[in-house]
Amino acid sequence: MQLPDGRLFEYSAAGDPDWELLIFCVGTPSAVVDFPYVADAAAARSLRSVICSRPGYGGSTRNQGRTVADAAADIAALADHLGADRFLVAGWSGGGSTALACAALLPDRVRAAVTMAGTAPPVEAGDVWTTWFAPAMVDEIRALTTKPPAELVPEYEQDAKGFAALTGAQLTLSDNQSAADKAALIEVPEVAEWLAQSIKSAVSSGIWGWLDDDLAWARPWGFDVADIRVPVIVRHGDEDGFVSIDQGRWLAAHIPGARLDEMPGGGHTTVGVPIDPVIRDLLYAAGPR
Repeated sequence: MQLPDGRLFEYSAAGDPDWELLIFCVGTPSAVVDFPYVADAAAARSLRSVICSRPGYGGSTRNQGRTVADAAADIAALADHLGADRFLVAGWSGGGSTALACAALLPDRVRAAVTMAGTAPPVEAGDVWTTWFAPAMVDEIRALTTKPPAELVPEYEQDAKGFAALTGAQLTLSDNQSAADKAALIEVPEVAEWLAQSIKSAVSSGIWGWLDDDLAWARPWGFDVADIRVPVIVRHGDEDGFVSIDQGRWLAAHIPGARLDEMPGGGHTTVGVPIDPVIRDLLYAAGPR
């Protein structure tokens, strides 16, 4: 589709166009690859589902200098394009901030939101933010706010080369995956394969979507999560090896009325595998249609 400012926006929709819309925001880095695992679970509850590529990923035109808040306008335009006045939104990992942007900035349209293993805003969180990461990682993320983006490109390009031959099996066996994650991905291998294909697609034409995602996350988001007034579920595993549960706990404590689903033994993947309980709880939080 074409956005109001002329940019192209890539998406994939599944399900009956007359059903309520569920927008599923994928992680970082990720681009559109059809995901029947989510589409089928949504359809089982009479929901139409859609995934999209944030600017700079896949077929979506880059939006240089974008903020997290800018994602809400893109999602609103997508919902308009699909004929949905109101909708549900779910964000996994790096997509969690997009879900929260929609909740904060589209309160008349978002019925409920869930962030799964999502990040908290470093600027809004303040000094406590530094306690969520190993010291080396803090330095890397701080570079996003202190260095010109051009200086960061070589490192991102080098890392992107490592994704060229990524497989679901490699993701499953990653050291950052908890024991529960590995078990879930072995039981549902199509999720690992989808993740691998989505990551490869995200960087196949360049690293700008990925870098812009990280730049947007590390800088002011353009809204305060404390201003969110729609129902929000924060779902996080206490053994997440990618995004510390401290971020999920902070979000739940600072989003008014947010419900924290803390998963003992859960990791970065098990927050969304199986996915049906997530969709069920999101519908419950939203209330009658």
